Amino acid sequence: MRRSGDVAELRRVADTYESKYGARFTAPEGTWFGLADAIRGGDALVYQVVPSTAFGFEKGQQFSQTRWRFSHEPSGSVAVP
Repeated sequence: MRRSGDVAELRRVADTYESKYGARFTAPEGTWFGLADAIRGGDALVYQVVPSTAFGFEKGQQFSQTRWRFSHEPSGSVAVP
C-alpha cells in the first residue's frame, strides 16, 4: 500500500468517483459532500492497494472457489494462474 500524491492519478480517482456517484453525492450525515473536490485538491488521503491474492466464490455451489495470485513485476501486476 502506498499513499498517492500524483496529481493526474488523484484526478482519475476523483473523476471515477464522480462517474459512479455523481458530482454532489451526499451521505445522510453529509460526510461525503465534496469528496471528489477534496481528492483533486489533495485534501483527502488516497492510497493505492496492490493485491497479492484474490478469491472468488460461486453462490450455491460447494467447492466453487477460484484463487488468483498476482505478480508485482516492475512492469505492472500480472495474474498468475
